Amino acid sequence: MPVTWDGDSKIYKLPHYTANPTVGSKRALYRILSYLLATTNFKLEGYNTTYNTIECYSDSDFGGVRPLSTCSHSGTMIMLNGVPVVWHSKRQPKTSISPAQAEIYALSDSCKYMLRYKYMSDDLVLELPNICRVMTDNTQGVSFANSLCTSSRLGGVFDLREGWVKELRNEGKIKVDHIPAEINCADALTKSLPAYLFNKAMKLVQTGGAFTGHK
Repeated sequence: MPVTWDGDSKIYKLPHYTANPTVGSKRALYRILSYLLATTNFKLEGYNTTYNTIECYSDSDFGGVRPLSTCSHSGTMIMLNGVPVVWHSKRQPKTSISPAQAEIYALSDSCKYMLRYKYMSDDLVLELPNICRVMTDNTQGVSFANSLCTSSRLGGVFDLREGWVKELRNEGKIKVDHIPAEINCADALTKSLPAYLFNKAMKLVQTGGAFTGHK
């Protein structure tokens, strides 16, 4: 997870420093250890429900952490009955030329994770809604998923024949919705947030997200 070290006014993603650690990355590691020590009582809690709800949050960080990398970052969080059950945070394979492109790459990853979890749940005879919601705070990503944007300027960026693009609508199994950035649970998986925003994001996760139907 991204960590900000205010003393150096730099942003560190510690896995990037495993081969050649620096003094700043060491301080960031101590900050993580302090956080873990102070939150040993944290736990995941769910709801007693008569039916299951599932939500997937998608987010990206355009441009990554320069000068370490210009690749953007993708984040995904899937919540079952308000409990995080799947979360991913990873660098995208190549540099994006716009925030919209980074969001669409992240959205495609989230849809794949959502479908895979749905198929696994079917094997476990866990009944889930027929249409699963994937939520992003980028309107261009929603537009791309809903229409595939054949006339968009992004048409020259993505090959619309590629299977992963079509999975964004995968025969009505997934519905992509827009949500405000401040209630996107995946935000903390892509960016090094200031303390007050990170605490807000964690509170959102602990309370089961923004749209869980059991509140």
